[in-house]
Amino acid sequence: ATYFGLFQELTQRKQDVLQFDRPVLADLLRELEGRYGRRFIEVAFDPRTNDLRAGVMVLVNGRRIEFGAPLQDGDEVAFMIAMAGGGS
Repeated sequence: ATYFGLFQELTQRKQDVLQFDRPVLADLLRELEGRYGRRFIEVAFDPRTNDLRAGVMVLVNGRRIEFGAPLQDGDEVAFMIAMAGGGS
């Protein structure tokens, strides 16, 4: 797992290497909650919608995936907050 922005601040790390048997994204989030505390989940997950919070991006190998999607050995999972911007 790779962390950017607020997630890097919460974990005080840039990256973790984690191993699971047949994991899905939800399993990874539970593991990270165990390592980094409830705040990690509060930032990432909205219990009202039972999905990631608006603005939170979790990319697997550079692509967005569904919350219950399976992860494969060697997948790179990145956590970040989407930044609004623009204008010229």
